[in-house]
Amino acid sequence: MDALQTEYPSAHQWLSGVAPKEKWVKAFFSPHTCCDVILNNICETFNSKIALAQEKAIISMLEDIRTSQMERIQIRGQWIKSYDHAVPPVIKELVDKWYARASSWRATWNGQSSYQVSGPSGQYVVNMRDLTCSCRLWQLTGIPCTHAIATINKNGDDVTRFVSRYYLKSTMIMLYENVLYPINEVASWPKSTADGSVELAPPRSKRQRGRPET
Repeated sequence: MDALQTEYPSAHQWLSGVAPKEKWVKAFFSPHTCCDVILNNICETFNSKIALAQEKAIISMLEDIRTSQMERIQIRGQWIKSYDHAVPPVIKELVDKWYARASSWRATWNGQSSYQVSGPSGQYVVNMRDLTCSCRLWQLTGIPCTHAIATINKNGDDVTRFVSRYYLKSTMIMLYENVLYPINEVASWPKSTADGSVELAPPRSKRQRGRPET
């Protein structure tokens, strides 16, 4: 940002005002959410799952989405109960990756709750009481970073004990206990008490130039 201010002041001014840095600069993210994702992949994933449903009329579309989600919730719920690890596969993959790097780092205890962790790319401070590392990755993701894992290994503890509760198998089991319930077909739904003369008009739309995508 400093380089941008020197090279292109107006761009620096615009970028500074487009959104608070806490919303789009990972270094300033809040640790409350335990998530460092800055992409909208979850929206794109959801859109890909409703590609066929979204072409239908509103009630048919919502019914298709509700039914598919009802099935997905019960499939995921059954799967997580049979899964034999404390954290789900995506989190386990991250832990394993950082665990493999931890052997290159050396943790030195200060006699209280802090550790100085030195390694190939620098030196950091890990606080096991506050569950923090000065690299901030542990706070941002809720998953112990390489420096924290080096400290945990020194103490002979299990790394998964220090993963945020958001990512535990037990939390996922609780999550998928909230199921969707089946309902009758549209013809069996209660009739609306609204004035029968009311008709919903289609939204106003303006045809764009060129060939439409769908």
